[in-house]
Amino acid sequence: MVMNVQILNTTDYSKFKTIEGNREVDQPHVRQLAEEIALNDLTPYFPVLINEGWEIIDGQHRFSVCQQLGLPVYYLQVPGLDLTSVQRINTTSKRWTLRDYIKSYIQKGVEDYSVLLRFSERTGINFSISAALLMGLESIGGGARGNNDAQRVGSIIKEGRFKVSDRTHAEDMALLLKSLTGHTDFDPTKERSLVFALNRISKIERFDSDRLLGKLRDRNLKIDRQTTTRFYLIELERVYNHGSQIRVDLFTGEETRS
Repeated sequence: MVMNVQILNTTDYSKFKTIEGNREVDQPHVRQLAEEIALNDLTPYFPVLINEGWEIIDGQHRFSVCQQLGLPVYYLQVPGLDLTSVQRINTTSKRWTLRDYIKSYIQKGVEDYSVLLRFSERTGINFSISAALLMGLESIGGGARGNNDAQRVGSIIKEGRFKVSDRTHAEDMALLLKSLTGHTDFDPTKERSLVFALNRISKIERFDSDRLLGKLRDRNLKIDRQTTTRFYLIELERVYNHGSQIRVDLFTGEETRS
């Protein structure tokens, strides 16, 4: 059966209606999507799905962005379409993962993505954190901020903008994290806030990783799990200065004698 599918567009946003029971609009996602669409507008190829009553069944985030940016809304009107139909499709469809995007760019011959894949698979550090380290980013925050930061790094990967700029430091960080295994009750490579606390102090001139590892090994100390990068800095400073007359402030790099 041949179907006559026609994608139309309009800037008359007042025509569109929300439908009860649809997902709430996620404003952080709208902001992220707006950045992506401003760089590369693919909305003509991903139309908003509406029914005969102009109710938005799928694509309310794309609609919100188009409205904010003053762009035409591309839409496909499907009589009888309801939320149940779209929910059934979304339940069975498989979205692209970061690994899918990375492999796609590798197939296109982008060497930076080959470096990212090998680094992540060898170290066990997830793609977002691996990319941030390889790009030389200072940190990815914890909590809600950290989730947004990770999403931005994810967008860089998806859009083909990932570039390796600090491979040597990333490798050093991976070795340091591996050395912490057995000195925590969790996998240090999976703890984003710990990774970037270490990333920060490793750039302090007076920081000596052998001193940190020596304290953990010789004094039989452990790094306790924390909730934020700041709290990990405090915890690492506790271990680093344990039993030492010369103390190093891991926030400032200054030394004091106790």
